[in-house]
Amino acid sequence: MREVDLKKYSLKDLLLAAMKSEIESHLVYTTIAEQVKNGLLKDKLKFLAKEEEKHRIFVEQVYKAKFPKKKLTIPKTTPVPLPQLIIPDEDTPLGTILKNAMNAEQA
Repeated sequence: MREVDLKKYSLKDLLLAAMKSEIESHLVYTTIAEQVKNGLLKDKLKFLAKEEEKHRIFVEQVYKAKFPKKKLTIPKTTPVPLPQLIIPDEDTPLGTILKNAMNAEQA
């Protein structure tokens, strides 16, 4: 993945993009957890989903502190490029799922 020059985006745009990314990641982990049969993997995915929710709450608190008079509305799209999140089907190898998740986290 290529580097993005974050200086060209406003703090507001960056925070909204971060919240959108956390929401989407939570959805992916939750959806995958509902599909897998392996109990250990299901627990790990639920844990990751909870972590994404914690991240969203943290970023939301920062947003509200920086922009107390602005209404918080998560955009459908953002000017900040986000990694593509794909909900895999049940035939996708676990290694591929985890690699894609890690790539999204690093973006």
